[in-house]
Amino acid sequence: MIASQLPEYPWQRAASDLFQLNGSSYLVEVDYFSHYPDVELKTTTFRGVIDAVKAVFSRHGNPQKLISDNGPQYSLEAFATFAKDYDFIDTTSSPQYPQSNGQAE
Repeated sequence: MIASQLPEYPWQRAASDLFQLNGSSYLVEVDYFSHYPDVELKTTTFRGVIDAVKAVFSRHGNPQKLISDNGPQYSLEAFATFAKDYDFIDTTSSPQYPQSNGQAE
């Protein structure tokens, strides 16, 4: 695996993933520059994920690139449209090697 170049400033590149804890669903976004995590409690529907990502963006600004796993919420056309509307590159980690999104995994 080839290491990616470090970002030049906070929230230029972020990682995003969903997880469950004690029966609740969460979205975590991690800044690649500072490694700062931001956690948002939402549902795991595609609309809930988009709303949670928007909430994180409202606190830190939109990244140039958002790296996520290959979860269905990130793979829908609606998420691609959201990425275009909010002017960020939506990238997914390798399905065979999800640890490539190590900031959020």
